[in-house]
Amino acid sequence: MKMSEDGALLREYVEEGSERAFTMLVERYVNLVYAAALRIGCQDTQLAQDVAQSVFTDFAAKARALPRDAHLGGWLYKHTSFLAANAVRTERRRARERQACEMNAATDDAEAVWSTVSPLLDEAMRHLGGGESRAVVLRFFEQKSFAAIGQTVGISEEAARKRVDRALEKLRVFFARRGLSFSAAVLGSALETYAAPAAPMGLASFVAGAALARAAGGVGAGFSLLKFMILTKTKIGAAMITACLIVAIIMQSQENSRLRRALREEAARLEALRVENERLSQPRVTAASAWNQDQVRELARLRGEVGILKEKLGALKEKGEAKTEIPKELPHKDLLASIEMAKLAFTKQWMLAFLQYASDHQHACPTSFEQAVPYWPQDPNDKLPGLDETNVTTNQFRLLYQGSFTEITNPSETIVIGEAQSVLVPTGWVRAYGFADGHSEFHGEENGNFALWESQHIQAPASQ
Repeated sequence: MKMSEDGALLREYVEEGSERAFTMLVERYVNLVYAAALRIGCQDTQLAQDVAQSVFTDFAAKARALPRDAHLGGWLYKHTSFLAANAVRTERRRARERQACEMNAATDDAEAVWSTVSPLLDEAMRHLGGGESRAVVLRFFEQKSFAAIGQTVGISEEAARKRVDRALEKLRVFFARRGLSFSAAVLGSALETYAAPAAPMGLASFVAGAALARAAGGVGAGFSLLKFMILTKTKIGAAMITACLIVAIIMQSQENSRLRRALREEAARLEALRVENERLSQPRVTAASAWNQDQVRELARLRGEVGILKEKLGALKEKGEAKTEIPKELPHKDLLASIEMAKLAFTKQWMLAFLQYASDHQHACPTSFEQAVPYWPQDPNDKLPGLDETNVTTNQFRLLYQGSFTEITNPSETIVIGEAQSVLVPTGWVRAYGFADGHSEFHGEENGNFALWESQHIQAPASQ
């Protein structure tokens, strides 16, 4: 079984300093490390090789502290993700935003799916459980069969298949929440085809030699390389010459890597200055663009939340728990729940309509509910499920903001619509509000005085 072979090689390297054992471990996992670094590095092959070098250098130095039964593939994958994310955080964020805007969500082509999910794949992997993440690493990054996965983790082949299927479904849901729509089967096909590209020929040998040299340090590095050449039965003179050349190459490669990183940092700094200059020269255009991109991603999430509220209200209606009239005394807790759900659904649906209206009208907030009626998802004369039982209408709400959404500095704290009258509940008085980021919530005041709180959450348009 591979885990026992890895453990034996790890022990041989730690206890005997065996370069042969270390090189074999590098050859086994260099594809996994290079592929992960390549994904996170946004297809920068040189950066991916630098990351692979750093990963195996750290592995050579930290191998003694690793448990003998450690899953090396999982450890190397996690460490690669950490190092690569630190190295390319700024570039990766820009690439993710560009590709999210260019995504064709309806495509079923594996290559097209891979090109859009690869920048987000390692972030999605962090949302999986430990067993599911390990199953994905074994199946798609190490390219193991279901039988081999079962042997490695101690489960049956069918259980391994189901674990991978569950992981793919969770990944599909993760991407769907970001507006990328495709089936779990197509996602699996894309991962199987493109997730583990082969590392460049000779990278394993170079990485192993360089990592051992850097781990040993100084003169010991040259002696370690010379010993390696002797063990491979190369002639003494050739071994010495080759060792010297390799040391020189390693030192030059390290210097080149340092210069490349310095150039990338300088380029990133200049790019940041250029973007900031454009923002200062055209503040309103930049703000509008950023708002539009954020709202495109947010609209799908808001639709899903509204759908959930609709289902809950429909269930209350079927169970007969929604009442046709409100008694003079405090309502029953089930009726209160029905009213609260109805108002949350109502405010959230109207905020969704307001945001869609703004997308088509230079980001301007509607000045009345009637202007946003065309963006209501059904016949405007129909009500959401449960609203007829609780009598929620636009007459009960006020528009508290009129202006451009791009002028709002804190959307999650800025009220757009709010209930005109307070409702008495056992804990005090409450009102429903819709906020500029699309969410809705209740706010309560024991004494029924909402004026101070509302004044702190209402933003006047800059044009006023």
